[in-house]
Parts: sequence; structure tokens; C-alpha cells
Amino acid sequence: TLAGMPTVHVPLGPAADAAMAEAFDRLAEARDEDPVLHIEHRELRARRRAGGVVWFDFRQLCGGPRSQNDYLEIAARFHTVLLSDVPQMPPKLASEARRFTWLVDVLY
Repeated sequence: TLAGMPTVHVPLGPAADAAMAEAFDRLAEARDEDPVLHIEHRELRARRRAGGVVWFDFRQLCGGPRSQNDYLEIAARFHTVLLSDVPQMPPKLASEARRFTWLVDVLY
């Protein structure tokens, strides 16, 4: 399914959000489920979740205290992870950039 879909949407905004929602709907093989996940004994709120597909906002997934173990558990539970609102990352977002790098590394 991903082969026929764009995987990057820029600029950020309503059009990108609509494209992400469409991609989620095409990929989800189940109805929407509770978006609150329990990862490493903490709550993590996804934007949407259905079956093996989950959609997060960057700030939620990379903006707080996360480790590679969080991302390993997400990768084990979901075959597809969508991430929206990924900002440009200047030096002041070094921690977020490091966590984003961990996420990409684990998912790859």
C-alpha cells in the first residue's frame, strides 16, 4: 500500500494533515482504537491507532522523555508508524533530534 503513496508531506499544515489522515485510513486494517498506549510503564497518546497502524505527532513521540526501548516496543507492536509535524531541527532541538534519530534507526 505504501508503494502508491507519498511518504513525506510538506509544508506542514492542513493539507499535510489531510494527506496523513488519508494515508492512515488506507493503511488501517481495523477500526480506530483507544489512542492511549502504555509503553515502558508510561502513557503515550497517539493521534490515532488501528490494528497494526499508529499515528503520532512528533512532539508526543520525540519531544519528551523517551528512550530507544520505547521505540523498540512501538516497533514490535505496530507494522506501520506515521509521524506528523516533524519540524526543522536547529541546535536548540538537539534532544528531540537525537530521539528522532533513535526512532528512525529502530524503525529501519
